[in-house]
Order: sequence, then C-alpha cells, then structure tokens
Amino acid sequence: MRRWVGWVKVFFVAWLLRGHAVAVAAPAPSVAVPNQIRASGPPMIPMVQIDDTDFFDIEEATLTIPATLLAPVSAPQIPDSRGLGTADDFPIEVNKSVLDYISYFKTGNMRERFSTWLDRSGKYLAMVRDVLRQHNLPETLVFLPLIESGFNPMAYSPADASGIWQFIEGTAKVYGLRINHWVDERRDPEKSTVAAARYLKKLYGMFDSWPLSLASYNAGEGRILNALKRSNTSNFWDLSAFNILKAETRNYVPKFMAATLIARNPKAHGFSVDYQEPLRYDEVIVAGATSLKKSANAVGISVDELRRYNPELKRGITPPNDPNYRLKLPIGTKKRFLESYPHVVR
Repeated sequence: MRRWVGWVKVFFVAWLLRGHAVAVAAPAPSVAVPNQIRASGPPMIPMVQIDDTDFFDIEEATLTIPATLLAPVSAPQIPDSRGLGTADDFPIEVNKSVLDYISYFKTGNMRERFSTWLDRSGKYLAMVRDVLRQHNLPETLVFLPLIESGFNPMAYSPADASGIWQFIEGTAKVYGLRINHWVDERRDPEKSTVAAARYLKKLYGMFDSWPLSLASYNAGEGRILNALKRSNTSNFWDLSAFNILKAETRNYVPKFMAATLIARNPKAHGFSVDYQEPLRYDEVIVAGATSLKKSANAVGISVDELRRYNPELKRGITPPNDPNYRLKLPIGTKKRFLESYPHVVR
C-alpha cells in the first residue's frame, strides 16, 4: 500500500512540474527567479580550464526577469552568423529549472565567466554552424559547447573528457578522432565538431527527442535507455521527475536551454559581448616531425601562438609517423612559411 501511495505522489509531482512549462514565445508576466540549483548535486562535471574558469560557484540571489527577455530573438551579430540558433529548430522550454540557470549564469562571479565564454564563442560559432548545417542538425546546438567547455579547446575534466565538445577517449575514437602520444584531436575544434555532429545525429536517430538526445550526450545512451525503461516514459521532463538520473544529467538540458536563451540575445540579458574574431587560418602540408619552434620562427610568431592554431598537437613536433600533416598558420603567412622553411613542405 505504501508503495502504491508513493507512486501516486511521484506521478502527481511530475504532473505539477509539467504544468509549469511554457513555450518560449508565450507571453508571461515578470517573474522573480531565485538562484536555486537542485540541491542534490553540482551543476555539472568538474572542469579544468587553462584560464582557471570555475564552473561551480553558485551564489544566492533573486533577480527579476521580464518576460520580454525570454522571447526568441535574432542571433548575435558576428560575421556570417545571421539566423544562428533560431527558435524554430529546437524545442526550448522555459520552466523553473531553466529560469534558475538563467539566474545562475547572470549572478556573481559566474556572470564574468559566462561573459568570457560568450566572447570566446565568436571564434567558433560560424564554423560550428556550418558543420551542423552540413549534417542537417538544428543550429541551436551551436551553443552546446558553452556549457561543455566554455568554447575552450584545452578544457579537460577529471573524467578525462577534452576539447570544446568534451569527448571521452572511447567515444572520440569511435567517431574518428585520433588520440595518441603526438596528437589529441578532441582539441581540434573543427575535427571534434564534425565528430560531435555525427554523434548527436546518431543520438537523435535513437530517441527522436532533442532533450533526451542531449541527456544521452551527457550521460551515455545506455543510461538513458535504461532510465526510460525503468520509468516507463519517453519524455525528458517526466523522466527527470523520477530522480533516476544523476543530478548532473537532470540539470544538463535546462542548463543548455538557459545558456541558449542568453546567447541568442546577450544584450537583453545584460551582457556586453566582445566576440573574438572568427577562426581563420592558412594551412600547409608538412613532413613528419616538423619542428613547431622552427615553423613559428619561419612566420615570425611565438610557439605559443602557433600552438593556439594547432591545439591538438601535444609535443614540440608534428607526428613523426604522419608524412603529410596539415599545419595551421595565421592567415596571410603561408607564402612566408614556404619561403623560409621550404624543405619540410609536401
């Protein structure tokens, strides 16, 4: 009898939670949003970043978010980004969990960090959008690296996930990324984006639901399939009400939706964004074991700057067993490289 009563309570709570979800474009009065993230766990997997960005600090605050700020708007005006992440290609819901994360991203130290992520996103948004288009995926997914890595190619987690898409090694290799003593292509923004697009497309083919697909991206498809079977539901929000999933995964989808709502219109949410220049580079094909130091000297830049163009390289040379390595250089320096360092060119 107690078990039966308990299940009735669970379904009643789930029904109430669903009743609070509204469509993005639906009119609503201004609401007071407490900055309360679920107490059952931290907002996301620990992340180590080279700029010491901390993903955890949650400060108590109460903010008032006018309903106008929740409406879908045009994308940030960065080069070649018109129409980015429009509202009709991905189901965004605005419920308490999403509003809590909007508050979280706009409060205290987290506000400065999120602003840094938005600035950095300008370097990659156009490239990621193009890859998503090539794979017929919703362009709104362009904002997923915001909550995965803050668009930091060198982001690395204690779970050994790496790159802007935070691939673990096993999944990365399944989708064609090389990881060895010389390179880690999870840190290559373009190659890892292609891998992420292929993986996300596979997940959507399995679940026919973007919230469930994103939950699977975070937790693994096996865990989500098992959770759906145990809960006898096919809806992410209903599944979340059962507390079968870890807090990190329950929070992952509303966190993404909140980040997307802000990224679509940062100014309306009080962010002044200075987007980094879009990723552009020259490329040369070089011999195996080409020195990065000599390559940098050939075009008049530091080794550190050359590494920023080639974050996948782990050593001071290109892979010795790759006789045709594609080395990226600052735009406009290819001719100088060919003249200064011709014997390594293929």
